[in-house]
Amino acid sequence: NPLEWAKDSVLTGEILKALRSTEGRDLVFTVSVQPHGKYPTEPLEGAETIAVNGIENEARRCGFEYYLGQLHQTDAFLKKLTTALNHYNEPTVVVFYGDHLPYLGDGMRGYQDIDSQVALPEAERDDPLCSYETPYVLWVNDAAAEVLDWERAVASLDLPEDRRLSACFLGDTVLELTGRDQDNAWFAFLSQLRREMPVVQ
Repeated sequence: NPLEWAKDSVLTGEILKALRSTEGRDLVFTVSVQPHGKYPTEPLEGAETIAVNGIENEARRCGFEYYLGQLHQTDAFLKKLTTALNHYNEPTVVVFYGDHLPYLGDGMRGYQDIDSQVALPEAERDDPLCSYETPYVLWVNDAAAEVLDWERAVASLDLPEDRRLSACFLGDTVLELTGRDQDNAWFAFLSQLRREMPVVQ
C-alpha cells in the first residue's frame, strides 16, 4: 500500500539533523520514494490527489491523479528544505533529480494517453532521449552563493546550451561548482569527459 510508505515531509528534519551532527563538511545522500511506484488504479482513501481531465481509462486516470498528488507533496518538501537551509550558516548545495520517468501503465499506455513521445518506438521520436530524461535542480543557499561567486562558477562549467547532462556527471559538476573538482582523479576525468560528451547511455 503506497500510503504506508514514508513521506518526504519526514526528510527535512532528518537532513538537518545529519548536517548538524558534525563540525566539518558533510555529504548527505537522501533517497525519496514518495512519488515512486506502481500507482493505484482506484481511489485510495486519505491520499492527496490532483484532478486530471481528458484520460478516459479510469484506472490510469486514478494513477495520474495519485502521482500528481505525490509530486505536490514532494514540491512542498523541497520548499520546506530549501527554506530551512537558507537559514543555515554553512554553505550548502542541494542536488535534486529523478533517476527515471514514472511508471504510467504497462506498454507505456499512460504516456499514450497524454500524447507523449515516450510512448513511440525510439526510431519514431523527434527526441530519441525523451524516455531517459528527468529534470535536475542544483540549488545553493545564500551562504554558498556568497562564497562560490555562483554566476562565474556556473559559467565555468561549460554546460551545453540545452543543459542536458547524464546523471553520472552530477557529482563532478557539484565538485567543480564548489572548487573541489581536482581533489579526485576520477572526478577530474569525468569533468573532462562531460565537456566532450555531456550525454552518455
